[in-house]
Amino acid sequence: MKKLPFSVCIITKNNAKTLERQSSSNYFDEIVIADTGPSDSTKEIARCYTNRIFDFTWNNNFADARNFAIKKQQMILSFRWIQMRK
Repeated sequence: MKKLPFSVCIITKNNAKTLERQSSSNYFDEIVIADTGPSDSTKEIARCYTNRIFDFTWNNNFADARNFAIKKQQMILSFRWIQMRK
């Protein structure tokens, strides 16, 4: 399957198990992770799928985290965001 020319922005915290199950790396050209401070192995698992992992200090504002991730994307087209749930 050819990858879609989109970016996927994922905001995550302590979602190691979920991230492993939900990887979009086989479907999209770019995955951007906005990491809000995990204490599990989220970053290590994310590195298996992308090198576009950025730290975001959580400020109880989802819109700020979303906008941060969008600014980090390099593709013109994007699947705007995926919010990981435990």
